[in-house]
Amino acid sequence: MIALLLLGAVALYSARCDPAARWRQVTVWPMLVVLGSFVLSIVTCQLPGLAIERSATMPLFALTFLAVQVCLWDQRTTRALWVAFGCVALVMSVDILAQRVTGVSLLRGLPAQGSIMAGSQDNTNDMAAASLLLPGALAAFNGVRHGVIWRSMLTALVVPVWVLSASRQAFGAWLFSVLSMIIQRRNMRATVASASVVVVIAIAIVASVPTARSRVAETVQKGLGVRESLIVLGAELAWQHPVTGIGPGLFGQYYLREVRNGWTWRGESLPTSGMPWVHCLPLEVVCEYGAVGALAFGSVTLVALRRGARAAWAGDPRGRAVLGMLLAVLLVGVVDLTLIKDWVRCEVWICLGLAFGLRSAPALGDARDRFL
Repeated sequence: MIALLLLGAVALYSARCDPAARWRQVTVWPMLVVLGSFVLSIVTCQLPGLAIERSATMPLFALTFLAVQVCLWDQRTTRALWVAFGCVALVMSVDILAQRVTGVSLLRGLPAQGSIMAGSQDNTNDMAAASLLLPGALAAFNGVRHGVIWRSMLTALVVPVWVLSASRQAFGAWLFSVLSMIIQRRNMRATVASASVVVVIAIAIVASVPTARSRVAETVQKGLGVRESLIVLGAELAWQHPVTGIGPGLFGQYYLREVRNGWTWRGESLPTSGMPWVHCLPLEVVCEYGAVGALAFGSVTLVALRRGARAAWAGDPRGRAVLGMLLAVLLVGVVDLTLIKDWVRCEVWICLGLAFGLRSAPALGDARDRFL
C-alpha cells in the first residue's frame, strides 16, 4: 500500500507540473465528497478502529479517480488504458482456463472448487471483474482497421470467465457490456440483428454447459435466495442508523450480532456463516454510509452517468465505453458487489474518473464510426 501510494503521489505530482497546464481540467470535488462521507461514517460509528482496518485502501484507490483523468489527456495513454483493461480480462480468462486444465489457478495456484472454477479470485462472483472491464477493453479498437473482428475475438476470449465460473454476475456483466457496445444509434436494424446474434450465442453456450444450466435453474427456482434476507437486514440497519450509517465494512459485524439474536425474515433464520456484505451495492452505501453517503455517492454517480451519456450521444467513442462500464457496475451492483473488496473500489473509482475526464482530450478514433 505504501509503495502504491508513493507511486500515485509521484505520478499525480508530475501531472500537476504539466507545462500545458492541463491539470486545471482535472475534477477533484467528487473524490473529496465521497471520501468526506467515508470519514464521517467512520468517525461516528461504534467501531471506528475496525472500520478503518477494513477500509484502509479506499483513499489509496481514490487516486485512480485522478489518474485516469490524466490518462485521457493524450490519445496514446487513453489507448494504453483500454489495452490494460483488455490485458486484465485476458489474464483472468487464461488464469481460470489453467485452473480448469491443471486443477490449480495460474497466478496463485488455488485449487478448483469441484466443477466450478473461481480462478485466482477465490470467489466465482469476483470473476465479474473481467466482464465489467470489457466495454473499456473493446474501446481499444476504436479507429482500428477491422475493429469489429478484433472486438469479436476479444469478446470470445473472455467467455471462459463466466462459463467456467458459472457466475451469474460475470455472465450478466459480459452480456450487458457486449450489447452496450454494439448499439448503433443511426442503424437500429443492424443493432437488433447484432444483439440477436449475441443473445443466441450466449443462450447456446449456457445451454451446452451443465454448470451454467444448473445456475439458471437455481435462479428460476430460488430467485434472490439468501440475498433477500440480507437486503432486508441491510434496510433495517439503514433505518436504525439513518444519517451516517453503521460504518464502512461493518455490515458483517452487525450480521453476526443478529445471528446470535435469532433474527428471522418470513420465518427463515440467517445462515450461521458470516456474510460480510449486503449483496446490493446501493443499499450497502445507504446502510454503511447513511443518508450523507447516499447523497455523496448518488450525486457523483448521477453526474458521471450524465457525462457519459452526453459524450456517447455526441459520438465520442470513449463515452460509449465509459457509459457501458458505469451501467454494468450498477447492474451487477443491484445483486452483488461491495466496497469492502479492493477490486470493486478500484473499478468504481476508475469508472467515475473516466466519466469526469471525458472532456479532457479529443475523442480517440473516428467519432463517425457507427460501431463505437
